[in-house]
Amino acid sequence: PFQQNKIKLLNEANAEYSSKANPVKYPGKPIETEFGSPVAPAFLHREIPDYPMLARKLGKEGEVILRLTIDEKGNLKDIEIFEKAGYGFTEAAIEAVKKSTFLPAKKGEEPVASKALLPIRFTLRRSQ
Repeated sequence: PFQQNKIKLLNEANAEYSSKANPVKYPGKPIETEFGSPVAPAFLHREIPDYPMLARKLGKEGEVILRLTIDEKGNLKDIEIFEKAGYGFTEAAIEAVKKSTFLPAKKGEEPVASKALLPIRFTLRRSQ
């Protein structure tokens, strides 16, 4: 029994040392958030969408809400349309997001994967 306890203690000590020396990261479920919140991903480069020509001619404005999946390295992995708008707004928003680059979301100081809502508003400038 003494020898078994000694081996058990050594195994536990080795396992604890190993996990501290080489922490294993288990990919978790992405956190749910929205752009602008303290833990959300952020733009490194934000591409401004082109205003769709048809919408401009018709004097239309709109809002598109996308849900972006961004990994712990800031790579854009997926774009979901959460709320779409007509007149080419949705397509313009997606094209701009694809050309943008991101910083990952953070949990404390640790970068994490996230699914973040991003509203994109299209408004016409009124000439004076």
